[in-house]
Amino acid sequence: IEELDLGNNYIKKIPKTIKKLKKLKVLYLCENQINKIPKNICELNKLKYLYLHGNNLIKIPIELSYLKKLKILTLNNITLY
Repeated sequence: IEELDLGNNYIKKIPKTIKKLKKLKVLYLCENQINKIPKNICELNKLKYLYLHGNNLIKIPIELSYLKKLKILTLNNITLY
């Protein structure tokens, strides 16, 4: 899988097993109820586009900076707690 759209699904948690999607380039997690991004998301080293806008994130993990191929990261309309 290279593209996964889980936007607008009332998801509260990203499963840690997301790291198994090694070929993933585009991940839509926008407009959900996610409050935490797992640190192992940095293992998605082919990820280019990560859409997280419209969630309830507690914090933005530093591990996102390890995604060297990441071109677009959307964080607008999030509520940081």
